[in-house]
Amino acid sequence: MSEPAEQLKWSLLRRVPVQRRARDRVESVLDAAAALLEEKPIADITTEDIADRAGVPVGSVYHYFESKLSVLGELTRRTMARADAKTIAAITDATDITNASDLVDRAVDIALEAYRREPGYAHLLRQFRPTPEFAAIADDASKRVADAIASHPFFAEHAPPGRGRLIARTVVEAANTMQRLAFEAEEPSEAVDYVAEMKALLTAYLDKRLDQD
Repeated sequence: MSEPAEQLKWSLLRRVPVQRRARDRVESVLDAAAALLEEKPIADITTEDIADRAGVPVGSVYHYFESKLSVLGELTRRTMARADAKTIAAITDATDITNASDLVDRAVDIALEAYRREPGYAHLLRQFRPTPEFAAIADDASKRVADAIASHPFFAEHAPPGRGRLIARTVVEAANTMQRLAFEAEEPSEAVDYVAEMKALLTAYLDKRLDQD
């Protein structure tokens, strides 16, 4: 079982930044790691590289992070938390959703756009994903989004009794797999095709599972 979001967040850091200056320094380290991921593979990035890009002494990085992987883990958590917040807000505020297709379109489009705006995410997805750290963070993120979907009035009204959260989690896990394929696609047209198939798959599943008569 994965840790709760806040517990997991602080487990990735050696020390919790309390003062504004300290929090800003941690953010600058994460921003630096994200920028470096756009330039070279994880294996070629060192803690010294991250410190240099952030403009801080390497000791400052080790003050908050045990290793390069800890930096990448916290970057993953931050990236997913930001994207999830936008996705959840879009779902929660969407009072005009009246069918499965509307729900899928809204959630998928917002989530993909949010992730595309996060530097380094595609590279994290390709290279950091097999690690236990990524798996725990991704599991926590999936639960957050699934809970938001299950709580939406349209979904809650039409889901079979006692099955709403399971169906929502199934949708999110399937979407995660298709999203990975889209981000790893070599050609833009291939990514577009994966997104289209993702929407068709999720909509067909929800149409089957939700009582919309």
